[in-house]
Amino acid sequence: MAKESQDPFDRHARSGGTVAVSQEEFTVQSQSAAIKFLREGVQPPSRVYIGVDDVLQVSFANNNGLGQMAIRGRILRPDGIIVPFDEFFTVGATRSFNFFNFSLSEGFLLSMTASIPLPGTAEVSTYVQVSVKRGGSAVLFGYDVLMAGYVGQNRLLAWPSYPATRPLEGPGMIRVIAGSTPVAGAEINEVVPTNARWRLISAFFQLTAANAGGTRTVRVTVDDGLNKYYQVSANGGVAVNTVATLALCNQGAPSSQISTDLYIAHDSNLLMLPAHRWRTLTNNLNAADQYTNPIYIVQEWFEDQ
Repeated sequence: MAKESQDPFDRHARSGGTVAVSQEEFTVQSQSAAIKFLREGVQPPSRVYIGVDDVLQVSFANNNGLGQMAIRGRILRPDGIIVPFDEFFTVGATRSFNFFNFSLSEGFLLSMTASIPLPGTAEVSTYVQVSVKRGGSAVLFGYDVLMAGYVGQNRLLAWPSYPATRPLEGPGMIRVIAGSTPVAGAEINEVVPTNARWRLISAFFQLTAANAGGTRTVRVTVDDGLNKYYQVSANGGVAVNTVATLALCNQGAPSSQISTDLYIAHDSNLLMLPAHRWRTLTNNLNAADQYTNPIYIVQEWFEDQ
């Protein structure tokens, strides 16, 4: 009898037996992407769109009338190209705001920073504001404030990272000031500069009493140029032919060992407006008496202008 040949592709006859047909459907076991990007209805990359009629206005001031301001940023043009920009401006007056306008390419503003590009003294304080404006050549109307605050050489101000702040907000700047030396027989007289606001923290000075007259009693007063609204007195007098050291501060105790070290208790939360002054007022001041120039510490802000 002839042997029946097997079909090699017959799955029922493989390995000499019958193979069961699977009833399960094929499923994909790999995971789908966790993030999908929209291709239609995409939201704008920034809330600020710079039009062809818009300009950015930079206003800034510092407390020494020197130095530059650098404004840097990136803008996304309608053609999809991201373009950086750099603008530099020079300050012109102490504590008076300078205004500069410049135009950008049309597109979405992605980011922007303000900084001081050149090295300066440690006590330079600069306030800057950048806003979006539009209008005619003579008058520009403001539509948005992008960033505003104090900035330093190593302390950038950034949009949209930082909230805008007014000149009188924040910690201000601590300044150590060497005051003017009065002529013989005159009082110390220190005035808050225009467009500044001070918190007088402390002061240090000396009085040399001539060998004539009576004991000098030293007071420190604060006024608005005319009306006195604050006064404190030293804890002791200055005898004739004596050099006394006086410290104006909000804490401490008079020296029990050195009679010429005098203490003037002071409220360091005292705020002073522009043109206000702090000065000495001395009983029995002699024409030959001499005050040294005061060394004093203030916390300073720029006034809103």
